[in-house]
Amino acid sequence: MFWQQTERIERGQVIEEADWFAVTAVMEEVRLDFVNSAKRHVIGSTRRLAQLPVRRPAGYMPGTVQGPASLDPPVDP
Repeated sequence: MFWQQTERIERGQVIEEADWFAVTAVMEEVRLDFVNSAKRHVIGSTRRLAQLPVRRPAGYMPGTVQGPASLDPPVDP
């Protein structure tokens, strides 16, 4: 899923902010399914997570943060 969505971004199909959130939502959903499956197979847990405990800041989109290493959301002046 990650590579499929990356291809869409590289082809220029993900331009608008709404497109970015749609792409990341798909990747987050697949990631959550993977974590729940791993929990079941590795530790035998049948308790499913409804969301992952670690997420990007709300409103995060590439090109909107200050500096290449910053994960802080942009600050409105």
